[in-house]
Amino acid sequence: MCSQPSRRQTPMFTEHAEARQRALVEVTQESFFSLAEPCEMERFDEAATVFAAGADGAPARWLRAEVSFAGAYSGRVAVTMPYSPASGLFANFVGAS
Repeated sequence: MCSQPSRRQTPMFTEHAEARQRALVEVTQESFFSLAEPCEMERFDEAATVFAAGADGAPARWLRAEVSFAGAYSGRVAVTMPYSPASGLFANFVGAS
């Protein structure tokens, strides 16, 4: 009797949405020593409105970080956020005040 070797199927990107979300929250909490939680797009839009203008009324600066990955599937993870909380996260990451 001869059997075909089983082939590993590539996981569907949507099948792992919850695992990706948990990983991002864990990395934020463990690496940046900050509270993180997933939010719906409506809450993100509310936060974006708060940071839309700086204290002086000038447009706020936003930062974007992006990491590419490859494996069973490939892609990029990007995080875009206002400068103020981003600089706080970076300070936490490097142990600065």
